[in-house]
Amino acid sequence: MMKTYLFCCILATYLLSSTSCYAKKTELVRSIPVEVLKDKIAGGWAGKMIGVSYGVPTEFEAHGFTFEDSIKWTSCDICGAGSTYNIDAKLNGAYIVIGLLYGEGNPLKTMEIATRCGQDSDCNPSSAMGILGVVKGFKAFPAEYRRHVLELSDSLFINTDYSFNKAILRSVDYAKASTIKNGGQASDVVLRIKTQTPIPGTPEFSFPSLIFDRRVTPFVNGGWKFKGNWAIKTREDTIPQSRFSSNAGDEATFTFEGTGVSIAGNWDKNCGKADIYVDGKFKRTIDCYFNFAGQSPGNTSVFMITGLPEQQHTVRIVVKNEKRAEAEGANIYLSEAVIFKTGDKIKKDYKFSFQK
Repeated sequence: MMKTYLFCCILATYLLSSTSCYAKKTELVRSIPVEVLKDKIAGGWAGKMIGVSYGVPTEFEAHGFTFEDSIKWTSCDICGAGSTYNIDAKLNGAYIVIGLLYGEGNPLKTMEIATRCGQDSDCNPSSAMGILGVVKGFKAFPAEYRRHVLELSDSLFINTDYSFNKAILRSVDYAKASTIKNGGQASDVVLRIKTQTPIPGTPEFSFPSLIFDRRVTPFVNGGWKFKGNWAIKTREDTIPQSRFSSNAGDEATFTFEGTGVSIAGNWDKNCGKADIYVDGKFKRTIDCYFNFAGQSPGNTSVFMITGLPEQQHTVRIVVKNEKRAEAEGANIYLSEAVIFKTGDKIKKDYKFSFQK
């Protein structure tokens, strides 16, 4: 039963995924009605929403304590650079499969098992439910789940102009375009997809030759300069956590030697917008508003740039005192800068305790 169900998951994912990365074609054609495709796409999006809502209260926690990963991360890891804490995608990927395998097609059982495996326990049930939604379709979810999703179907996902309904329509457009690009046919009624023999892609190394250099907080003399009225936010133990301002025109600059930098700050419901300049050139406007499940992510990247020449650079952050309608303030928080440089990736053979 479990092996059969897992095979169906893999088969469905293969049939419904984009085929643009495959080169060798055959004349075998598979058809899927557009309405069926929409239902499966809706199931995938809804599954992601339902799964993350289910698992987020337990993310990285066990018996009320935050889970600390024992994996030894090296300076070649850009995500969480300079920290011994990070997320192992391989291990969490296995938890997704465990949820699908032992959940046996039951949404609640799938979410609970993927969540109880631990670690990244909001993303894992979200991914498992996304796959399950594609396999079974939105209509197969319990009525209560569907009702809650439909109540939010026109609400925008944070920091995007996408809603649940818009995401479905755009996904169908992508499916049609991919079908036609690869020799199939697409109409408003049905997609006729030419099957293709998978050809393995070329492995790629993320952030090649980019390594962590150092972290600099705005409370030391290490490149930070502030103009205007920037207040200090402290943690519960009275240790300074960040500098913040909502005054239009207030500026913060950070000067460094390297080839990349990530500016970190806080995301919160009282946050607003700022303009970012690198070496005097405007890059983009950031919006630090965040309001989900009562969370307020601190010391999180608000702007990142890599691929710069190996020389001195300056990042300038200009507060706009602008915000979206639902935000409770227009603050911009800055907590540190993470600097990167060019160098060889450090390769260390790490083994789990159960490996020989």
